[in-house]
Amino acid sequence: MKEGMPRRPPVAQGVGSRRGRNIMLTVEQQRLELERHSKIGGIELGARRVAEVLLGCVVGVAVRWAMSKLWPLPNPKSRPS
Repeated sequence: MKEGMPRRPPVAQGVGSRRGRNIMLTVEQQRLELERHSKIGGIELGARRVAEVLLGCVVGVAVRWAMSKLWPLPNPKSRPS
């Protein structure tokens, strides 16, 4: 590298395309893109797990209601004193 020349940031191997323009992402830009996608993936995974828990609760309540209609508990009889 010649003296006095500005140092260019390291460039990732691939060429990307954003909005029709061909660009080369620097390593730092590529890392930030991966972090953003990781965060979005984590949020999606968390939302999916919350939905599974809520669906499990709804199924549990539905089964409890159905069993109470199909197989009701006997009425309590008064005990002789």
